[in-house]
Amino acid sequence: MAFVADYKGAIVVEARNYGYTGSFNNPKAWCLHTPEEPPDDVPSTPYYFANTNVNASTHYFVSFLGLVFQMVPERHGAYGNAVQGKPYPNWANSAINLNLQTLSIEIEGYAATIHQTMVRGGSQWRALVNLMADRCIELRMPVERTIGHYDVSIYRSDPGALNIPLLILDVQAKIKQLTAPPPPPPPPVQEVKEMILVKTSNDNRVFAFDGATFSHIPGGAFAEAAWGHDWATKVQTIPHANKKDPRHPYGDAKLPVFYPRGSASE
Repeated sequence: MAFVADYKGAIVVEARNYGYTGSFNNPKAWCLHTPEEPPDDVPSTPYYFANTNVNASTHYFVSFLGLVFQMVPERHGAYGNAVQGKPYPNWANSAINLNLQTLSIEIEGYAATIHQTMVRGGSQWRALVNLMADRCIELRMPVERTIGHYDVSIYRSDPGALNIPLLILDVQAKIKQLTAPPPPPPPPVQEVKEMILVKTSNDNRVFAFDGATFSHIPGGAFAEAAWGHDWATKVQTIPHANKKDPRHPYGDAKLPVFYPRGSASE
């Protein structure tokens, strides 16, 4: 039974040969390859690894069309990054097989022309960036530790002309985007309630009535501006010299008061 992909959305085509008995992979870096197959709509490399008798495999394959295949579970070592005639990278343990310290990716295309067929921002480039960013976050693996096959083997030239420093920059940007804190929620919408404005008939003072209390709106210009608002119900009061409303701040001064419609004091 095929394994479950580590990267969500990856198409699983299990490689025939991979893994080390009693040892598991502890990924610390990426090693990039080109399989030297035409960049087209026929991704043949995953099926080659699934059927070959050769001890060769890779964890991931990114097709020309932007599809991601997974051939080896990340917890197992793929057969692709053996150190041959070169020193181990400074982040690696030279006493441990590099296949047990890396994740490998085959990028559909040729070493000599990969910079032309996998253009920055294209489907294949974006798929590669998204894959690397996702796994770097999940595995806490620094994307700066990204090497080409040629960095560990004197017999390999892939991934050739691929601009790895530029790729790293785009993966860093994607990681930053994916790990950025969510934006703060928008401020709560203040419920606008209709305000009843009351103007005294004798001296044109303006009061606001919210259904419970009266509040004086000081300042002539400001009061007149408030009085002109569309959202306000304006009531020109009638003096009631002998009536007092305890809710009116000037009720005991026998100023004109306004009794809400339907109230007991109306």
